Amino acid sequence: MRVPLVELHGGEGVVEFMLESLTVRLHTARPASMMATRLVRRSHGQARRKIILPTDAPSPASMDQIVAAGDITGDGKTDFFALVGTVLWALIGYHGAIISSATRLMATLWDERDLLTGGDVTGDVVADLIYRTAPDATLRLRKGITNASGSGVDLNSPASGANSADGTAS
Repeated sequence: MRVPLVELHGGEGVVEFMLESLTVRLHTARPASMMATRLVRRSHGQARRKIILPTDAPSPASMDQIVAAGDITGDGKTDFFALVGTVLWALIGYHGAIISSATRLMATLWDERDLLTGGDVTGDVVADLIYRTAPDATLRLRKGITNASGSGVDLNSPASGANSADGTAS
């Protein structure tokens, strides 16, 4: 069972937390232009917290895993990696319960992997991705490369071994 706990700073001065576990259920509704996702917190009788996703984002019900990666794009907002079946997604720009954009990154082999963490692991100020492969449970590191503007990671680099800083196909 995956139970990541992520501390978020949504920009309105309140520290928020997102978690994935058996005690959290995702509910969806479709307002006119966006998909609203409500995380239900069963402990302490808390009310629902809406997370607004762009219309091109995958349905929260289809997400197998989501991990926060910090600010990997250089916009000052928290970003996420999400797995949906075989597809790796980047959810960009979390700010006050709104995620600005969703980018489909890669559509192969991700159903055989678990995301562990995203962020600058190597100390080169560029986001990397650590994941675990199945069935051998080997830890892998994808080293990111800087995007064209120099403000963050090129999202294709952690998504594909061939596009990573090492250029390996793992």
